[in-house]
Amino acid sequence: MITVLHGPAEFDRSEALAAIRRRAADDSGIDRVELEGRRLRLDLLVQACEARAFFSSQRLVIVSDALRQLPAGKERDAIRQYLDRVPPTCDLVFVEQDTVPANNALLTTIKRVGEVREFVVPKADGLTAWIVARAQHHHARLARPLAARLLFLVGADQRRLDHELAKLATFVGVGGTIDAATLDLLVHDDHERKIYEFTDAFGDRALSQTLGVLEALLADGQQPIVLVAALARQVRQWALTRDAIDRGQRSNAIAAELRLPPFIAEKLVRQAHGFTDVELMQLHDQVTTLDQACKTGRADPTARLVLLIAGFCR
Repeated sequence: MITVLHGPAEFDRSEALAAIRRRAADDSGIDRVELEGRRLRLDLLVQACEARAFFSSQRLVIVSDALRQLPAGKERDAIRQYLDRVPPTCDLVFVEQDTVPANNALLTTIKRVGEVREFVVPKADGLTAWIVARAQHHHARLARPLAARLLFLVGADQRRLDHELAKLATFVGVGGTIDAATLDLLVHDDHERKIYEFTDAFGDRALSQTLGVLEALLADGQQPIVLVAALARQVRQWALTRDAIDRGQRSNAIAAELRLPPFIAEKLVRQAHGFTDVELMQLHDQVTTLDQACKTGRADPTARLVLLIAGFCR
């Protein structure tokens, strides 16, 4: 049997491969071979597939990232022809981290002689259904509205979602129901920390980091207007800090004046030094304008926020 597991949904793809490994029932690992696709050669593949199995009825050969990375040429053509002759005593699995184009030469052959499974990260509604199903996998019940809440709290990272579901299922026991009280007790809101990372990266004027955190927040369903409001609060903090610095205040005095922990005041002082008074005034005006635009729906808030970041970070 030849199988392709491909696509960007790393967790689901890994689960499928783990299931194939379990079916192989070879605890010794002697009847399993793993090959790197980029350096794959016909002789290595033939040797791996046609060697005799010792502790199970099937050989398991796993090839990583061959379909996309193996260059065109005689070697790839030979491997493609061999796919028609892989012995039935071998399970040959090609694992690809990304989606393989439909016109890929090796993929078109495998579609004819084997099985192709694509793993795509679900959208929000699909991910909610996935969470409900994974709760059942862990022998627990979770209502769809609470699955949506878990998605909001944790974000779209399937591996982390599964980790939280395993923790919740262990807490309620086999066949138990995960209710709202249990969810709130055991799962912490990750959005607040990420928003802090966003404003902190902006304060350091780190362009790639700020955009990266912004992308993660938006992917997790955070609304741009919330991020603009958080940035507006932070701009006011920088302006107050800058004013205190200009008055000769030190970090401890600024912490007392703004009623902040000393370590936060120290960071504000460092970040405020990175802006001139004119830049802070411009930033305040632009963030205020963007906040109003978000509330009235006059502009695409995400695009405007990205432009604001690009204008002040580097």
